[in-house]
Amino acid sequence: MRPLAARLPRLATWLPLALAIGLAGTLHAADLDSPSLRTTLTNAGDLILEVRAEQGDGWWRLTQRAGAPGDQWKAVANYAEDPQPKPGRYYRVPGWLWPEGWGGRIVAKHLPDSRPHQGGWKHRVKAGQSPWRIARVYTGLGAKHAELAFPHRPMRVGDEVLIPATLVMKHLRPVGSGTTTSRQPTSTPPPAATDTASREEPVPVPIATSTTPTEPPVSPPAEPVTEEAVPASEPSTESVSDDAPRGPIELVVPADSPLEFGEDARGLHAIYRLRSGETLYSHVVLRFTGRLGGRYVNEAALAFAKDSGITDVTDIRIGHPIRIPADELRPEFLPLGHPRRNEWETSRSESDRLAVTARRRGLSGVHVVIDVGHGGRDPGADAGTVWEDDHAADVANRFIAILERETQAAVHPLTDDRSTGRLPLSRLKRDEDEVLLSTPPLDLAGSTPTRVAVNLRWILANDLRRKLHRKGVGDERLIFLSFHADSLHQSAEGSMFYIPSAKHRSTRVPVPAAGIYQRFAEVQAGNAFKMSERELLRSEGWSRKLADSFVSAFQRREIKLHGFSPVRSYIVRRRAWVPAVLRNNRIPTAVLIELCNLNNPEDQRRLRDPSFRQLQAEALVEGLRAHFGEGP
Repeated sequence: MRPLAARLPRLATWLPLALAIGLAGTLHAADLDSPSLRTTLTNAGDLILEVRAEQGDGWWRLTQRAGAPGDQWKAVANYAEDPQPKPGRYYRVPGWLWPEGWGGRIVAKHLPDSRPHQGGWKHRVKAGQSPWRIARVYTGLGAKHAELAFPHRPMRVGDEVLIPATLVMKHLRPVGSGTTTSRQPTSTPPPAATDTASREEPVPVPIATSTTPTEPPVSPPAEPVTEEAVPASEPSTESVSDDAPRGPIELVVPADSPLEFGEDARGLHAIYRLRSGETLYSHVVLRFTGRLGGRYVNEAALAFAKDSGITDVTDIRIGHPIRIPADELRPEFLPLGHPRRNEWETSRSESDRLAVTARRRGLSGVHVVIDVGHGGRDPGADAGTVWEDDHAADVANRFIAILERETQAAVHPLTDDRSTGRLPLSRLKRDEDEVLLSTPPLDLAGSTPTRVAVNLRWILANDLRRKLHRKGVGDERLIFLSFHADSLHQSAEGSMFYIPSAKHRSTRVPVPAAGIYQRFAEVQAGNAFKMSERELLRSEGWSRKLADSFVSAFQRREIKLHGFSPVRSYIVRRRAWVPAVLRNNRIPTAVLIELCNLNNPEDQRRLRDPSFRQLQAEALVEGLRAHFGEGP
């Protein structure tokens, strides 16, 4: 072994270089203003820091460039869906890893009217902010808004709300506050506090009324009627809080809510007072509960009438208070602070945040998978002179014809009609010669059970995705559309769009193992359903963006839409569920189109008209173009 003195000259040469390389990762992005870092304040009130991966990054180096110790890389990797960082993609950095002072700077960036105050924060209320959202930003738990120091109850725009230092999450406390703690020095993150407020029933407390406008309600529950419902396990939600004292949950009713709230021996409930021209079925059950099917709407209406002292549902006086159990309400109609509303707001915000990564560069290279519901000996919903399968197929055929004639999108139908093909028709006749384009093709008029055809549709979609991925087609260029016509309560009218709710899907679903499936090549190839929770949220967000684009196109062409939330993410019968063709589909952007309600006479009349079916097809193409950056 050479003496140390003989090795010193070489050590002097490479040691500075090694130190420079070792420190480069930390020093490179130790500045929050680095172009490789970005911050976001979500609608739900979550402050997020993300770092962009560069060529050659591993998790250790990526974590260092976010200003955190490299040995904390597992905490960053756990947020990601990729086994290794992909250049150009952003990855989330947990708050407890942020360098000292960064949390305060991020708050100041997104909430410039906020200011440090004795180790905590003073927040000035703006229009559109709710107490729950303010508490979520600073404490990590919206339910803690009851512990904040509001100068007025209810809260007012312009109020300065004090968030005490004892409630502020550690990584948001200002430098020099005396309560700031450094990052965890160990290689594992601190145990996350369990957000019991998002999992338990609310503690009965008086309900306040807010005079401040809050985030507008959006679109969730209820959906189609085309198959058996299979329960899906609910993905877990992670807590962003690092401290866990719990207090009673104060429920705050937004000022713009159409409902009043109260509690009695049977629990929390809403009160709606009927207005002139309104009915119990349309303006209470359809609007607030998400139930749409005739049987289930009637069931709820009769139960509400009994609870509200109504003996004749056809003769209800104006202003009569209708009692609605809170369990029946769609989450966006619940008071602020209610666990189910909190969960919905957080999920909606996260899915919207993930959806912004969808690329918009026209229909060139876009692949559209087309499913037409039912067929063969299963005509779907039936209203005498108008029935579901052939009328939905005609709209789909017109949609395909426009796409192939006017765009560069590629179309992949899952079914075919052996007698009429894909020609748009002015006069439709019943037939049963539809086939599912599996390998081998499945005759839908045969004796194969309907549930097999339902499952084969999502297996075929997953097989197409697998094949297109091998050709280099990314998920952002894939679209799945399923065409249907619904059979709802007769008071429901207009078109609706269903998207897959992340909450009501499992992360894994195997291909059916029964022998009846084994003769199909797509089953033999695997094509099981598998998505991470992050991918499920992204799928919901991408699908909602496309459905919203369809809604805008229908509105521009004055096509009747369902009056209460035409975009919905699950069906409500006696419980909530997502149809299998959406639930187990690995194509992330998936929309089930309900062209109309065949139980409504006006909808029946419209769908019989070939010019209306053409108008719907044109609007769908317009919506697809707009989604990818073409046209309006």
